[in-house]
Amino acid sequence: MNRNFNYDFIRASTIFVIVLSHVSQMTMPHDYVYSFIEIGKFSIEMFFCLSGYLVGTLYWREYKKTGTVDLWWFWLRRWSRTFPLYYIFLAISFLSVYITRQEAFSWQYLVFLQNYFVEIPFFLVSWTLCIEEHFYVFIPLLLSLLLIKRNIKLVLAVGIVMAFLPMIFRVYEITQVNGAIIPFGYHVTASHLRFDGLVLGVFFAYFSVYNIPIRLPKLRYLCLISLAVIFSSFFFDKEQFYVYGYFAVAFCLAMVIYALRNREFRIPERLMQFYQYSALSSYTLFLSHPLIIHFSLKLLKAVHIENELAKFSITLLLIFISTYVIYQFFELKLLDWRDKYVPARKPSFLGKQPIRNN
Repeated sequence: MNRNFNYDFIRASTIFVIVLSHVSQMTMPHDYVYSFIEIGKFSIEMFFCLSGYLVGTLYWREYKKTGTVDLWWFWLRRWSRTFPLYYIFLAISFLSVYITRQEAFSWQYLVFLQNYFVEIPFFLVSWTLCIEEHFYVFIPLLLSLLLIKRNIKLVLAVGIVMAFLPMIFRVYEITQVNGAIIPFGYHVTASHLRFDGLVLGVFFAYFSVYNIPIRLPKLRYLCLISLAVIFSSFFFDKEQFYVYGYFAVAFCLAMVIYALRNREFRIPERLMQFYQYSALSSYTLFLSHPLIIHFSLKLLKAVHIENELAKFSITLLLIFISTYVIYQFFELKLLDWRDKYVPARKPSFLGKQPIRNN
C-alpha cells in the first residue's frame, strides 16, 4: 500500500498535538492550558478514524482482489509491528513506578486489558493501544464471518449498528456515574465505549476501495464543521457530549479523511520529508513521550530550573531528541527484523498472499 502524504500529515500533526498537550499539562498548569488539553484530547479520535480507515483499506483491497483475506498473516504482521516496542516501554514504565512508588504489576497489561481498570495505575497512554488491538482482532474476524456468504448488504447493515453501539453503551454508563464528573478510567477508556472512529474508518474505507461515490460537503467545509463540533464541547453539557460527542467528532473526522484520499497538496520537499519522518516515528514518539516528560521534570528540578517556558522548551526538545535516537537505532532494527521474518507478502510456500499491513 503506497503511502499517502495527506495521511502522514494527519498522523504527524495529531501526535504533535497530543505531545504538546501533555507537555503543557505537566509544565504549565494554568486554566488556558487545560482548555488546550480539552481540545487536544480529540486528537485520539483522529487517530482512531485514520487507523480504522487504513486498516479497512488494506482489508477491502485484499478482499476485492482475491475474494478472501488471510487473517492469521494480517494479525502476525500487525503484532510483529506493535508488540515488541509496546512490551519494551511497558517494562521501562513498570520499572520506573516500581522504583519510585513500589507499584505492583498487573497481568492485564500483558494482554491489553488495562483500559478496563477503574483507574490505570501507570503507562496511561497505552489505553488507546488496547482499543486498537481489540479492534484489529475482532473486526477483521467479524467481517470474514459475515462475508462467508458474500452478502455486502449484511456487512454494511452490521457496520451501521456497530458504529452506533458505543454511543448506546455510553448512555448506560452515564447512569452509573450518577451525575458525577466522568473520571479518566474505565468510562473513558474501555474498548466497547470508544471504537466509534475505528468502525467509521472501516466503513468509509469500503466506499473508497469500491469507488462508491458519496456526496459530501467540500473539504474546507468539512474541516470547519469538524472544528465547530470539537469546540462545541466547551458549551454542551459534559454528560451529553460524553454520550454523543465522540460519535459526532469521529463521524466528521472520518469524512475529512475520506475526502483527502485523492487530494494532492503542494508543499516544500523538506517540509514533506519532515512530516513523513514524523509519521513513521509517531509510534515511538507516542509510547516514549510520557516517560521523557517525567524524566525531564526530575532532571530540571534537580538543577533548579523552575521557569515554566524553560521547562516546556527543554522537555519538548528532549522528547524529540529521544524519539529520533530510539527510532533510528532501535525501532528501525525491529522493523527490519519484521520485514525479514514476517514480510509484507507472505511466502508462496505458506499459501495465499496476505494483505499488506504496513
